[in-house]
Amino acid sequence: MHFAILGPVEVELDGRAMPTPRAQQRGVLGYLLTHANTSISVLELIDAVWGGAPPATARAQIYTMIANLRRQFRDMGEPERLQAGQSGYQITVGPGELDADVFDGLRVDAARAERERDLATAEKLLILALDLWRGSALKDATGAYVDLWQAQLDEKRLLAQESLAHVWLAMGKHGELAAEIPGLLARYPYRESLFRPYMLALYRCAREPEALQVGRELAGRLAEEFGIDPTEQTSELISAMLRHDPALDWQPFRGAATIEATVGQGPAPTDPVAGPLRDLPYRPLFVGRHHELAELDAAWTHARERRRGAMVLLHGPAGSGKSALATEWAYRHRGEFPDGTLYVDAGSRERTDDPRLTDPEADFLLVIDGERSSAAVRSRLPSSVRATVVVTSTRRLDGLVLHEAAHPVFVGPMEAEDAVALIEATVVHAGRFADRASTFALAERCDHWPLALRIAAARMSCEPGLTVAGLVDEMADPAAALDSLRLRGDRYSLNDALESTVELLSVEAREAINQIGSGSKPNRDREHGLDGLEHRAEELVRVLPELLSSGLARFREGGLTVLPLFAEHLRRRSGTPCVDGA
Repeated sequence: MHFAILGPVEVELDGRAMPTPRAQQRGVLGYLLTHANTSISVLELIDAVWGGAPPATARAQIYTMIANLRRQFRDMGEPERLQAGQSGYQITVGPGELDADVFDGLRVDAARAERERDLATAEKLLILALDLWRGSALKDATGAYVDLWQAQLDEKRLLAQESLAHVWLAMGKHGELAAEIPGLLARYPYRESLFRPYMLALYRCAREPEALQVGRELAGRLAEEFGIDPTEQTSELISAMLRHDPALDWQPFRGAATIEATVGQGPAPTDPVAGPLRDLPYRPLFVGRHHELAELDAAWTHARERRRGAMVLLHGPAGSGKSALATEWAYRHRGEFPDGTLYVDAGSRERTDDPRLTDPEADFLLVIDGERSSAAVRSRLPSSVRATVVVTSTRRLDGLVLHEAAHPVFVGPMEAEDAVALIEATVVHAGRFADRASTFALAERCDHWPLALRIAAARMSCEPGLTVAGLVDEMADPAAALDSLRLRGDRYSLNDALESTVELLSVEAREAINQIGSGSKPNRDREHGLDGLEHRAEELVRVLPELLSSGLARFREGGLTVLPLFAEHLRRRSGTPCVDGA
């Protein structure tokens, strides 16, 4: 069965069209299709059709229209397609049956093909996607919801057309672009993201005067009707054309390297027609974290099934590998987001003015790295419910879990096998080979802590002659290990990361955690427990959730403990003299 909303609302089976003569009934069918595989209540259907002013007979009319649709599905031999349940009505649509879903899939595949430098395939897929359209979306349907959905779906169509324009620029098809795009510009006379590729195509066709005239006319319209100037990107393109900047000249495969026209995000910033873009950071060496990756996948899949984006909060102490985990997951799934990816470093003062943040239908991945409060995260959240957001924080931001239904994933020490694999991958890369026993011992010395493992690996890479076995000997006890986990000439150390985590605690929790460090010197035989704090049991109960969520303490068979390296840091922090013993 084939369902269509990218134009008139249609249902077809083996060449037979399902008759839906009333525009209002087509509106109900269209609304069910835009929410396919989701139960829609009668009240929601009433609001979709009539908005805030339904007639007294609204409920009866909905029942009548649903009954007519169910009868028509039965007549076509598909009685199970539209089902009634206690919570409402649900239309079942399989993969590839709804033209809007096929369109989205082709856009994703086209974006992937372009990232892989296969421009011919990207062009073919975008043309196939655009050929699915038969006019404005939901063209013959009526209902209060139609105008908004038409705007959202038509915007996706425009983004695909812009992507095709950038692919043609990259392929050197400037004449085709210059011939095809004027019709679009007449319908969207203020859309600079369409004008820029057109101007560049004219320039590359040796039609520089026309290109400059298009720019002047655009600037005049914006000034006369809105009192604004063109964007910085448009102004820079005009300036570059006036000075005959060689960067504007096309070269074979230039576009593949610099115009990454992933759907909805436009080309990379190095291209003169590009908009603001912050893609993902460098992808570091990554191993393990299978459980955490599976949790991310599950949260994302669960949200996708409901046609929404997911929000996942990766929380844990500094140096636990939250940023690396978020980056790795983003790279693994970046091809699944039609409108691309966006990375925000919460520690920078960089403006985040990407247009996808205000697009109510943008389907993209936003990574917010290192934010410290729920309010700060909220100030960066996109308008679209389809956007997926991954947040990393040294704090468990309970406010996001409560109000935004974020899925929290704790990121702590690595599994022993994964910690060993990280060391092995690094030392082999550095040309150092070690026996498994030494590698396991080094991982144990580092408490399986990602930052500690990476600092140890970095030392072996930077210090000639330093071997795994030699570093194991150097890190014989937690005190020596904490001193060893520092890069020469670099002020950043594991000690700094541990301290930054402690500083985020409340005063009460900080006092309790300092008590853990007073007393005996930690050793490698066991993790450091909360010995001698029984008299402060009531206080510990109050701060226990905070300590556990920080990752600074955890339960083991012997009770509540902290890792040896952290116990040593706490001992030094409290200024307690060393006392040998368990």
